[in-house]
Amino acid sequence: MVGSLGNLYQSVENLNQNYMLPDQTKDVLLNPRAQSSSTEISGFLTQNDSSDNDQGSKLYMCTNK
Repeated sequence: MVGSLGNLYQSVENLNQNYMLPDQTKDVLLNPRAQSSSTEISGFLTQNDSSDNDQGSKLYMCTNK
C-alpha cells in the first residue's frame, strides 16, 4: 500500500501493545467492520433536533463486500 494510508497502517502495525486498551487489539484498527445498521452507530454525528426538518432520513449503503 502506498501513500499516507499505507504509512498509517504501518504505524498502527508497529504500535506497541502498551498503547492499546486492555481488551482491544490492533486488528480492530487495521480491519474495521462496518456496523450493520445506522442505529448501532452512535457518537459520530450530532443529533439534528430541528423541528423544521420534516423529511425522512435516507440511508445509503454499498452492496459490494
